[in-house]
Amino acid sequence: MAKNTRNSSSPAISSPTENGTILPIFAATIFTSATILFLVQPMVGKILLPYLGGTPAVWNTCMLFFQALLLAGYSYSHWSTSRLSPQMQVKVHMAVLGLALLVLLLFRFDIEPLAKGILPPPTERNPIAWLLEVLLIAAGLPFFAVSTSAPLIQRWFSKTPHPQAQDPYFLYAASNLGSMLALVGYPFVVEPNLTLEMQRWVWLAGFSLLAVLTTTCGYTMLRFAASNDESPSVETQATPDTETPELTWGQRLRWVMLAAVPSSLMLGATTYMTTDIAAIPLLWIPPLALYLLSFILVFSRMPSFVVSAFNILLPLTAMLLIFMLVTGIRPPNILLSIGVHLLVLFVAAMACHGLLARERPAPKYLTEFYLWMSAGGVLGGIFNGLVAPLAFYGLAEYPIALLAACALCSATGTQVAETAGTRRAEWGLVLLSLIGSLILFWLRSLDVEIPSYSIWSEYYLFGAVVAGILAWLVVSHLSGQLQFATMMDMMLPLCIGVLVLGLLTGTFSDMLFTSLKTKIADKFGLSFSQVQSILALGVPLIICFTFVDRPVRLALGAGAVILASTLYHSHDSGMITQRRGFFGVLQVESRMEDGMAARRLEHGTTLHGMQFMESGWMDEPLTYYHRSGPIGQIVKQCFDGRVKDTGADGKPIERLPRLGVIGLGTGSMAAYAKPDQEMTFFDIDPMVRSFSFDGANLYFGYVASAKKRGAKLDIRMGDARIRMANEPDGHYDLIVVDAFSSDAIPVHLITLEALRIYINKLTPQGIVAFHVSNRYLDLVPVLANLAKNENLEIRYNSDNRENWSGKTASSWVALSKSKEAMAPLDSEKMLPEMVKNIHLGLLGLPSFASLTPGTGRGLAYSQDALRNQAGGEEEVKAKIAELGKPEVKTPEFKAKENAILDKRVQEILVSDKNDDIRLMAIVQSRFLENPDVMAQPGGGFSAMALMLAGVTQKAGAPAPWTTPETKPSVGLWTDDYSNLLATWNR
Repeated sequence: MAKNTRNSSSPAISSPTENGTILPIFAATIFTSATILFLVQPMVGKILLPYLGGTPAVWNTCMLFFQALLLAGYSYSHWSTSRLSPQMQVKVHMAVLGLALLVLLLFRFDIEPLAKGILPPPTERNPIAWLLEVLLIAAGLPFFAVSTSAPLIQRWFSKTPHPQAQDPYFLYAASNLGSMLALVGYPFVVEPNLTLEMQRWVWLAGFSLLAVLTTTCGYTMLRFAASNDESPSVETQATPDTETPELTWGQRLRWVMLAAVPSSLMLGATTYMTTDIAAIPLLWIPPLALYLLSFILVFSRMPSFVVSAFNILLPLTAMLLIFMLVTGIRPPNILLSIGVHLLVLFVAAMACHGLLARERPAPKYLTEFYLWMSAGGVLGGIFNGLVAPLAFYGLAEYPIALLAACALCSATGTQVAETAGTRRAEWGLVLLSLIGSLILFWLRSLDVEIPSYSIWSEYYLFGAVVAGILAWLVVSHLSGQLQFATMMDMMLPLCIGVLVLGLLTGTFSDMLFTSLKTKIADKFGLSFSQVQSILALGVPLIICFTFVDRPVRLALGAGAVILASTLYHSHDSGMITQRRGFFGVLQVESRMEDGMAARRLEHGTTLHGMQFMESGWMDEPLTYYHRSGPIGQIVKQCFDGRVKDTGADGKPIERLPRLGVIGLGTGSMAAYAKPDQEMTFFDIDPMVRSFSFDGANLYFGYVASAKKRGAKLDIRMGDARIRMANEPDGHYDLIVVDAFSSDAIPVHLITLEALRIYINKLTPQGIVAFHVSNRYLDLVPVLANLAKNENLEIRYNSDNRENWSGKTASSWVALSKSKEAMAPLDSEKMLPEMVKNIHLGLLGLPSFASLTPGTGRGLAYSQDALRNQAGGEEEVKAKIAELGKPEVKTPEFKAKENAILDKRVQEILVSDKNDDIRLMAIVQSRFLENPDVMAQPGGGFSAMALMLAGVTQKAGAPAPWTTPETKPSVGLWTDDYSNLLATWNR
């Protein structure tokens, strides 16, 4: 037993005055360390973004690195306080702080010397290793030194005679308070007012203050320690070693899991939100701030009933979020949707961290407790940052962590006693699920439009596996190996999963579909898919919620709903492939668009491009790159012909424009490339390259088709800004900046330094076009401020019309050194070729036939002429004959017949066959107004009629280019400064 005496060289009792100064000094030290610890994370993340394309994975990798160093710091603190004397602890720690200060003075977190010298960013391989190396060199030692403070200072405090030294865990709340204030203050105070250079110096000053405060704490602790051997600390006086229970490995493992799950949830929520919104620190911070807030609250001696309340809330909020994840149904307001994710994260963190705080050991094990807790945080980071991208095709780590939180937390309410009645009820639920599922599968197999065997063949293997598991569970129970409750913990979730499959399949049966669609969906103003989601996924999740008295059963049940939904949608014929890499999850799917087969590339909820897969349409640029859209206008009006230049011999020459495209996507811009024309793409994601440029199995053929035409296409891999800087000056006539990270242009591509790179690479008459479409950020004032600063011409076009096949609304900003280069965009007069294209597009839209007055000429009659021609062709006749020969043509029959005719009309409009071209010439000469007449304001009787009917506006006359206004509150964005809050438009 430890002796209850102190060495005479140290005062046995401190005065009230000393007690009054001890706590403020230690609290201020911990608060300072936490503040600068979490100021460095968004700052370093922002510094690194430009080197890796602004992807959210940069933040997750940074978080993994910081969590690993936090573990290293806590390990150091545990080793130091358990192996070294107090005097040596102080000396060693002062040396660590001194070395860290030296590294700070040498690097100040400046990545550029490393990136340009010994560690250039990778272009073809996964950049995680490079990112970790750079972080270790530039920020490793300073962050490590600061990360040691929380457990070390608390341990030193426990050796003082302060009255609260017996339970120093409350200081952890001060630590996390400083962390949260730093994170919240970064986007609201630091980023809008301080450049990155200033932030570096502020951090250096904060570190210097921490060194002084830590030295003071060490001296204070030593005043109450023996000169040679460590005197008994307060906790050993109050609780002798013989009365302190030893830790078990079960306890340690539970601490690890309770810390790992909220860590994984925090990173999962961050990835999910930044994938759909923007890869910016503004949205990285709320999840981490709430994560830290939970530590503050649970370690601040909060009443136990509060933690219990969060434990009760967890299953309810978790089921709500799972429903949103598996159905895609979410609040229409994006802030409400984000709020649900943040609410569930906070509730789960409070529940898990509350249990951690409740199970904290005596101060004797303080540093070991923090060590295992930190290990859990690192495991959560490793799972999300390293394991998940390799193991999963989608963001599966997010719901997995949510299910783990449900399984870990305490049971809610009183567990129902096992009686004959409860057993019958649970067996009834099992049988109801299985029999109900079989009936639903059978109903779907009766439908005429599908072979009856196909429904059973899709799931026969799954059914065999389920039957085998159920048989094993029953036999194990009957043989005494499984208790009834344990058996039901596995059997009920399995049966619920089968029920979900049955509901998702059976609701499409003819017997149920009509009733659900007309009697329920229409009555409540819902779509059928919403009704189906509520029945097939919502109801089973409600059943799962009734398992709150058995957390494992609850988690397995919700997991079965997710797995069943995933299995069902894996049979979706529209899905071609889905892959995941460092830069996100990419999905290629096949859909019908305007009656034609189309292939789409999606990242999160953002469409990155589309291509029609039918003959005659495959070379048409779609979505944001449509010929009638802003970028189509720039290419057509400014760079459609040859441009004047100076040859190598100094003589004037004419050549085709050279284009640089930042962001490959589906390669849609290649549709504009002419034979012998040079076009260079810049992209950072190898997966995108394999999909669209030169992969073994290309999913999009724009680039391949352009190469066949003789266009000279090339690609530069790596961060576009870095690669563009290496291009020759004055080389490009048009630079297109469209590097999406889901739904946002990475910020480093629209700074002053980036713009100067683009302008230097342009010819004197060149244009740089930025795609600024965004649901949440208004980036136009950013570019307007930059244009004013650089004395550039700027034009803005927001085209919201989606009336053309395959067209998507888009907003673009064009900048140039030359006013003459912008002149074609300033003209309000519609060029004849553009009017003609509008007419040709209208010919393919049957709805306009009824809107055009009977003038004897114009679009309605052109439409009819083409339809009549198409109806006389043998192939079209054969397709119509396949529909049957009803005595009376029903509306459904007429719609199918018109769809066949209209599809053929569309083929004629874009065909290069001589017969079709001749037919189009006849139709135009007989029925279309002269394009030159149409180009006049209000010219042409048909044009006037169309305008009176509101058709011309709907048809998509090009949206005007305007000069956007500057916005002083946004500021002048540089690599050192950006004010994202000022651009938030929701």
